[in-house]
Amino acid sequence: MKYFLISDNVDTLAGMRLVGVRGVVVHEEDEVRAALDKACADPDIGLVLITGIGDTRGSDDLKGILFGLGAAVFYATVILLNKSIHQVEGIHRTFLQFLSAIVVLIPYVLSTNGITLGSLNAVGWVNLLIVGLVHTGITYCLYFSSLKELPGQEAAILSYIDPLVAVLVSVTLLGESMTAMQVIGGALILGFTLLNELSPTPKAKKK
Repeated sequence: MKYFLISDNVDTLAGMRLVGVRGVVVHEEDEVRAALDKACADPDIGLVLITGIGDTRGSDDLKGILFGLGAAVFYATVILLNKSIHQVEGIHRTFLQFLSAIVVLIPYVLSTNGITLGSLNAVGWVNLLIVGLVHTGITYCLYFSSLKELPGQEAAILSYIDPLVAVLVSVTLLGESMTAMQVIGGALILGFTLLNELSPTPKAKKK
């Protein structure tokens, strides 16, 4: 199953291509309908993502920018705070941070769309458990454990390998093609990561 993006924003399409999602940029209603009909007729496409299309285009740009900046600040805070925790194991950090997230998110979920897990079938439950236990639980346990051993800057840089891995998985397992933009993006990620590893660490001056 492949994903397909229909958007009015070139930057959105460029970002999604980095994780292996093909798409098209449209602006007019007839272009949207034509792109949607073409995507629905493709048997390899299982999910169509539509973003930024409609009369409200651009009305929430400031809110989106603020949300993005806030997410970046909080993500950096996670790295810095975990660097200052020395006596707690990675699995305990993961449990406590996820528990805190659940406490914060439950009131928000209940006040908006509510919990809709009842609509999941057997395959959906299996996929949800795999994502929760393996790709979230184990992954973040390893990540929080590594923060204790790595400098914060290095941990932040290594986290940018995520989209590269997603592209490689989509190519090798899903049979999707890799565009020139994805190759360039992957080379930049690996290049800066390697440069950071090979750069000599400045030594503290002795007093």
